[in-house]
Amino acid sequence: MRISKWKEYAVKDVEEGPLIIETAKELNEKGFHKIDSLHIACAIVSNCESFLTTDDHILKRASLLSDIKINDPIGFIRDITL
Repeated sequence: MRISKWKEYAVKDVEEGPLIIETAKELNEKGFHKIDSLHIACAIVSNCESFLTTDDHILKRASLLSDIKINDPIGFIRDITL
């Protein structure tokens, strides 16, 4: 899959706005990197149930959040099949 075709596969396209920026700032203050904070903020503001990643930095901080469940893909599959 070419990254330029992402819109064909996306369910929702989120535009940056004040709520996303504020949420991202709060996440950054909790120790998430800036770009990760923005991505997670988009998921939170979009009311996603889960945020999947293989980034250890994010996974180690997952317990700091209550608005969204952060998991790795294998853990996610394990959770939904049990």
